[in-house]
Amino acid sequence: TDPGVVPAAVLYVYRKEYQPPTVDEGFASVETSKFVRVYDPTYTNKALILDYDGCLRETISGGKFPVDPADVRILPRRTEILREYEAKGYLLLGVSNQSGIAKGDLTEATARACFDRTNELLGVKIDYSYCPHRVPPITCCCRKPGPGLGVQFIEKYKLDPRQCIFVGDMGTDKTFAARCGFKFFDSG
Repeated sequence: TDPGVVPAAVLYVYRKEYQPPTVDEGFASVETSKFVRVYDPTYTNKALILDYDGCLRETISGGKFPVDPADVRILPRRTEILREYEAKGYLLLGVSNQSGIAKGDLTEATARACFDRTNELLGVKIDYSYCPHRVPPITCCCRKPGPGLGVQFIEKYKLDPRQCIFVGDMGTDKTFAARCGFKFFDSG
């Protein structure tokens, strides 16, 4: 509802249909500028940010994502690795696309219960955020590879993206990390 916000769908259409200007259109010159990310010098915290499904957990049932907290199984060595990063001063944060909520496969309360169960089984506290929207089409900025969930954490925790690591298992995770300015590691 904010008139100052450009919806994600508009950005995707723009990217697909954009035609660069030329001097033939009456411009005296056309300059191309490279994107330069600007960092807030007061944002100094670092974080290990993780995708949940396929990186921290899998389902006992073999489903793509858990729809019941009892179906959560932690992947090997995750607790040990998380504690190592925590000891080095990294905040532990998690993100996840949860389109199953919009599809009716689970409720937001159940999704949160599955995240909480994952944290309980890991034995560490991970603050998490998720996108509950359905695709296609992508109509939000919070669905990875959109940067919304990363920006939310950057602002909330005053993160320096150059000191943040994102761990994922898909191409959209790698793109998400790049868009946020995070280092990317594949969970495999």
